[in-house]
Amino acid sequence: MNAMVCSAPGKLFLGGEYAVLRGAEAVVTAVDRRVVAVSTSREEHLSPVLKVVREHVVRQLQHTSRGPVDLPPIQVRSRDFQIGGKKIGLGSSAAVSAAATGLLFELAGLPIADNRRDILELAIAAHRAAQGGRGSGADVAAAVQGGTLIFRMDGKLEPVDTHGMQLVPVWSGQSASTKELISKIDLFRGRDPSGHRACFAELRQLADRLAQAFRSENTADIIEATALYGQGMDRLGRASGAPIVTKKHALIANLAHSLGGSAKPSGAGGGDAAVAVFESLDAARKFRTLCYRYELIPLELQTGAQGLGLGEEGSGIVTSAF
Repeated sequence: MNAMVCSAPGKLFLGGEYAVLRGAEAVVTAVDRRVVAVSTSREEHLSPVLKVVREHVVRQLQHTSRGPVDLPPIQVRSRDFQIGGKKIGLGSSAAVSAAATGLLFELAGLPIADNRRDILELAIAAHRAAQGGRGSGADVAAAVQGGTLIFRMDGKLEPVDTHGMQLVPVWSGQSASTKELISKIDLFRGRDPSGHRACFAELRQLADRLAQAFRSENTADIIEATALYGQGMDRLGRASGAPIVTKKHALIANLAHSLGGSAKPSGAGGGDAAVAVFESLDAARKFRTLCYRYELIPLELQTGAQGLGLGEEGSGIVTSAF
């Protein structure tokens, strides 16, 4: 019997980090670095994420079929989610959750094409459980649905088109711990509740403004709103003591601004990736050259990539996988 294969993409946050956890809209895009899940005959040690995913899927299938569920072992591999052994910040664990959940559904006779929404809900629940109850689910949504999405934690998903702009992801050169950053922000809430509320009120407003700019497909508005959101993230970091916008992130933002664009951390910050946005291809090319001059690493990524599906391929641009 041939092995069954599913794959799911990584992601980049374009806006709404942190604020999405307080009900704001986030903008997230799938990228063409893919996690691959394969059925196998050999039982291997399961990572914490894979273990939780299998438990969630089996429980759900038992509930719906009212009987025991016997699914074969699976293996998951991620390629190109690291540079020199360091993570880039492309959401590999979310992609693992999506690919594993999709494969287990297929193995149970439930095609991805007919069960994408159920797969999304289950993969988000499993990923959140594996992360200690944290996480918005936006990264999992990008992995399952593909394309570029406006996401909200109440389940709202809205595809948007990014073809009219130039997005340039850049690796800061250092990995970051989202868990540690969020812990610092939680401590900030405890010692200064009013300051915490003020920071998040601002971020929510800026996040919704950025989402609206993506809806309008107005690149000039997106550039301006991206810069403002990055500044709001920096103010949250300074107030909380969490190093959200690092010196490298500030350098990336300054280089983008010098060419008429803007940039911000993509994700929780503290390292990992940033994303810059420009109106023209020429400005984006000049930005890449500047990045190399300052020993920053532009990432060759295709955004708006295809979401969860059978096989390893499928990194083409899509606007929706709904």
